[in-house]
Amino acid sequence: MPSEIDLFLDYVRNARDMGSRPGTPASEQEIHGFELRYNLKLPPDMREYFLKINGVWCEGTTVPRLYELSEWQRLVETELYGALYQDHAKQVADDVGKYFILGICPGAWIVQLDATAVSKQPVYLLWDKAILIADSLSDFLQKYRISDGKSVMPFFG
Repeated sequence: MPSEIDLFLDYVRNARDMGSRPGTPASEQEIHGFELRYNLKLPPDMREYFLKINGVWCEGTTVPRLYELSEWQRLVETELYGALYQDHAKQVADDVGKYFILGICPGAWIVQLDATAVSKQPVYLLWDKAILIADSLSDFLQKYRISDGKSVMPFFG
């Protein structure tokens, strides 16, 4: 049975008429470097995502967009979204330093990561407040694929 990552990759490839395309797959070395830089361990589904898809770009628009691994950074480190969304992120956790920007829609999707690959990795949409979108990256991708993006962008669907 195909993984959710494989199903989402097929979805992106078949949505080319809308201008969607996957990024260039990341290497194991790039993933390892990311994990070392941030002192964390990616869960298996996220590792598979970066090895097979590594971001999604929609031609002709800047949003919605899922970032490539090289673009990922902690929410607190980003200039564009940091000040705007840090207060909203505090609605979901005291330690916003554990959240990374997964993509933009034009709000920001954020996901929690830490040093263990077994803890939860909830995905939130930050807009005028924080909204829990999914329990994991695989859950997020499945919801995106099944609803054509509407369930992960509730303000814009």
